[in-house]
Amino acid sequence: MPETKRFYTYVEDIVPEETSHGNTLKWVLKSNPKLSNSLTQIAIGCFQPGESCPMHQHESMFEYFYFTSGTGTYIIENERISLKPKMLIEIPPRTQHQLVADSDEQLEFIYWGVSTDSNH
Repeated sequence: MPETKRFYTYVEDIVPEETSHGNTLKWVLKSNPKLSNSLTQIAIGCFQPGESCPMHQHESMFEYFYFTSGTGTYIIENERISLKPKMLIEIPPRTQHQLVADSDEQLEFIYWGVSTDSNH
């Protein structure tokens, strides 16, 4: 019997994993080994009040964040951006950035990366 393609994912079936920054969790919906395009991953992120990731950059990846609930601050280069739901942030490659959940509520978002590496 031929294998059935699965065109959907239930978030509750995904085991959360620690982010590469080491202090927050993410639910990876798709990652590059399972894709045939330049998308590096698409994931759901959640920062608890007071959590943050360190200032960092990606050499060959655009990163996009769509905020679904909560408020916080995104520091991109030297600019501080106040976050709220229904807001999209685009971070180009080689751009220093840091996400901070600096309010008293959870900061939830969907995020994805797109590689600029031609060997991807």
